Amino acid sequence: MVASLMLVSGKNRTLRRRYVGNFISSLEKKGTEVVFVDGVELSDSVYGRLAFGETKVLFVVEDPEKVEPSEYEGLPDCEVLMHLDGEPKGNSKWGKWAVGLKHHKVFALKDKDHEIKAEAIAFVKSEVAAAKMTFTMTALAEALVEKCGADLGVLSFEVLKVVSFVQAEGRESITADDLRMTSVELAEVSLDPLVEALGLKQGERLFRVLDRLERTSAQAPLMKVTRFLFRVVGKWVEASGVSGVDPDQAAAAIETHPWVYRNKILPYTRRWGYEGSRDLIRHLAESERTLLSGSVSAWRFLVAGLVAACSR
Repeated sequence: MVASLMLVSGKNRTLRRRYVGNFISSLEKKGTEVVFVDGVELSDSVYGRLAFGETKVLFVVEDPEKVEPSEYEGLPDCEVLMHLDGEPKGNSKWGKWAVGLKHHKVFALKDKDHEIKAEAIAFVKSEVAAAKMTFTMTALAEALVEKCGADLGVLSFEVLKVVSFVQAEGRESITADDLRMTSVELAEVSLDPLVEALGLKQGERLFRVLDRLERTSAQAPLMKVTRFLFRVVGKWVEASGVSGVDPDQAAAAIETHPWVYRNKILPYTRRWGYEGSRDLIRHLAESERTLLSGSVSAWRFLVAGLVAACSR
């Protein structure tokens, strides 16, 4: 038998990386060892592993164009995943061969606005579904894309906001009012500075942001803030488990956009670390319990604990 080949390509880096990450994860759960190799090392790696009788191995090639098509065809029985940044170029020998493969998966977006928009809408729906929530109307996903554009990093953050707020209300369905409300609240109370101040451990700035949030919110903001920060800090905890991994692979592993991972998660993860992030999660949970117990000082408890954590 010859190698079982799979080609994953496409211009949409987020979807491609996520697909690859999920595919690899599914095989690892079944006991398959995953080996990442540069194209030029593929043949030596394959024969080296098979020489010791190791058959449950997936070879992930991130630079597949470095390998001659004939070399792929000459490999013995094994699983090879070719990971291509972009799409195969049909005017090259390798590209023509890759496009004509019998066993491959192409996960790509075309340069057509309506297809990019459709993929963005599908992305929004999948993010909401991953949070175990639904839209009350399917048109709401399209409305969010119309409002925010098709950038998946932006959409990921918008979904994070609305999911956090709806969960704080104890609901599982997102309405049009929820989308309008989260946009208004972002403009008025500015949650991005909240995440940045906490992530950078800027205690004084964090206190000012939280104070302004309390003064400008129409309703007590504690539950909305804690649910929002649960999801944000939760990503820091997840990122701690993939430290030292290639950023794009790490982003796929924690199911987030590479830009969001590099700019909004990794810098804060490095500052807080695993234990520090877990301590924040515990304080957020304790703040919610304080509120639910009927304490009138729950907000002060939340603020004092977060600001104190920044000084550690």
